[in-house]
Amino acid sequence: MLKHKTYTKINTLYKRDEKGKIILGDFSRPEFEYLHKLPWIAYEKIDGTNMSYYWDGHTLEIHGKTENASIPNHLFAKMNTMVTKEMMEKVFPLKYDEAGNEIPMLVIIYGEGYGSKIQKGGGRYISNDVNFRVFDINIDNWWLELDDVKDICSKLNLEMAVPYGELTIEEAEKMVIKGFKSTISEDETLIAEGLVLRPKVQLFNKRGERIMVKIKYCDYPHENG
Repeated sequence: MLKHKTYTKINTLYKRDEKGKIILGDFSRPEFEYLHKLPWIAYEKIDGTNMSYYWDGHTLEIHGKTENASIPNHLFAKMNTMVTKEMMEKVFPLKYDEAGNEIPMLVIIYGEGYGSKIQKGGGRYISNDVNFRVFDINIDNWWLELDDVKDICSKLNLEMAVPYGELTIEEAEKMVIKGFKSTISEDETLIAEGLVLRPKVQLFNKRGERIMVKIKYCDYPHENG
């Protein structure tokens, strides 16, 4: 089995109190406060489960959020039909050095599995099926730029997380608080779980961790509870 690499931890915008409620204005990371007036790239946050494809030039594997994560059988079966070894061989063929030695590679396609029986409200996204949407790709420890992710998804016939363009943190927070309808849900009344934002230019903190932030609708008080 290929060595599992857990996806980047995405922090909530604000710190939480002892009851788990966000503390408005108290940023969970200093980077968020420093960058909050600059434009970020926003994507719809899907209420599903983190999944990924692993490819080393020979073996294609499907992984869950963690190394020992329990993957729903129907989602695993669906993802097996969406991407095949033959497809990966075509998009990511083996390469060799001047001496004819195979050059090692590891491709990881990260995304969200969602739909029927995935999380409490998964059936509102897709009532009788499941799907997988890509939100990031890492090749040999390099995170790809958005255009490259789009290109690979096009070649593999994979859908991506829905982008909402460039937003400052303040703009994104207002959008999430107000609530907006999910664009990928069969249930047209479903309020999106929120937004995930990443800087226009990939940035890392002093620990080498990627800077990304999530803003969730359920973290804010609403009249409907």
